[in-house]
Amino acid sequence: MADNTKKPSAIHLARAGKADKAAIMELARLDHRESIFGNLEFPEKKFSTLFNKSIDQPGRCITLKAEVKGEIVGFLYCTIGEYFIAENNLQATVHVLDVKKNLRHSVLGGKVAVKLVKAITKWAKAQGVQHVFFYVTSGTRIAQVDSFFRKMGMTTLGGNYAIKF
Repeated sequence: MADNTKKPSAIHLARAGKADKAAIMELARLDHRESIFGNLEFPEKKFSTLFNKSIDQPGRCITLKAEVKGEIVGFLYCTIGEYFIAENNLQATVHVLDVKKNLRHSVLGGKVAVKLVKAITKWAKAQGVQHVFFYVTSGTRIAQVDSFFRKMGMTTLGGNYAIKF
């Protein structure tokens, strides 16, 4: 007889807490360095303010962490607010979704990203949001990121355009 019991996932997702701050800050620092903003200083104070907001305002902001064997290998930061010109609506904005660089092109890294997307979608829906927006402004891995989000069933609503001075 076949064993139909589901294996426990090697990836553990949870809301990040104060004890996770240093590890997530390091992942954020590395992600920042790779992005088009890598020439700018990484402000630890600003990171701390935003991270603390996800702890102090749990219904409006969240930092999710993904762990494998007790190591944080990915994270996501999301806020909830209203569309700027409408009332009585909530929109979730994912500002960053990051998986450790050495895992990004592996099956495990893909699973981490998928689990983070599914978890934030579930959380946002429970908060009563109408949309979850994933802003992609890092300027890196554009084709891969686009392919990933399309495979997740998302559609583009436009694009991010920039002029650098």
